[in-house]
Amino acid sequence: MAAIGLYQGKLKYINMGTEDGYYADGEDAFKMKLYFDPKEQLEKMNEQKKLKMKFVAVLVLALVCTYAVESDVFAELRESEFGSTLVDTI
Repeated sequence: MAAIGLYQGKLKYINMGTEDGYYADGEDAFKMKLYFDPKEQLEKMNEQKKLKMKFVAVLVLALVCTYAVESDVFAELRESEFGSTLVDTI
């Protein structure tokens, strides 16, 4: 993990992905890339952050939906006038 801190923190490499189980001992390999143009580097880092944020948002949404379905949060909505109208529409 010290190597990851060195490459990503100090040397400003970007982790472009992971190759699961790449090494003989089953350890994962990281695909690291360094851009020599600071502007291009910043753009790529921002793209990576946006992708991570989208992933987290989708994950949170999936968890909320799973919770809502499992705890039957929508029961009141289904039984309300709006809910029955919505069900009839669908």
